[in-house]
Amino acid sequence: MKVASTILTTVILLAGTLLLATPTASAEAGVRGCVTRAEYNQVHKGYKVQRVHRIFGHRGQLIRRSPNRLVRNYLACTFTNAFKIRYRIRDRRGAPPRVLRKGHWIVCC
Repeated sequence: MKVASTILTTVILLAGTLLLATPTASAEAGVRGCVTRAEYNQVHKGYKVQRVHRIFGHRGQLIRRSPNRLVRNYLACTFTNAFKIRYRIRDRRGAPPRVLRKGHWIVCC
């Protein structure tokens, strides 16, 4: 009886330890589609689209495309905010799209 009790206690403690050691879902853990404030602050005017996607870890959602502008939305990790970045497509012949302006807004209450 003591052996069974000891084994059961050990299994419960081990299971509890494994549950506590499981990483949570966050942008730092590599969750796609979520941008932290720190990642957003790393992006500056003039950055190429590919560099922004590398920082954020995803491409966001294409909102608008015109001959000289590109607008993408990126959801923030707070789930109440989103970030919008406008890119200039052609400022020089053959130049890749670059950040023109960035902003954020509250999506939900």
